[in-house]
Amino acid sequence: MADRTAGKAKKRAKKAPGRTTRGGSEVRLRDVPQSPAHLAAECARLRAQLEAAQAQIQAMEAQRKELLDRINWAIDSLTSLHDA
Repeated sequence: MADRTAGKAKKRAKKAPGRTTRGGSEVRLRDVPQSPAHLAAECARLRAQLEAAQAQIQAMEAQRKELLDRINWAIDSLTSLHDA
């Protein structure tokens, strides 16, 4: 006899309230420390990450500008050789 459950769609299980999924693992919100010291440390860590990201963005923008200047120089050189 044919298996009748193979063609049926499975229902998704509802998440329990107070839980969030992060990277495939469940974390209970009540298990996350929310003390002022913890929040201040988290804020400092995030500020440091933001500053590092901003510095990296500035370095990449400077590198991009330098690369565009080199490309423009090469195009101008080739154009002047072609015109001569």
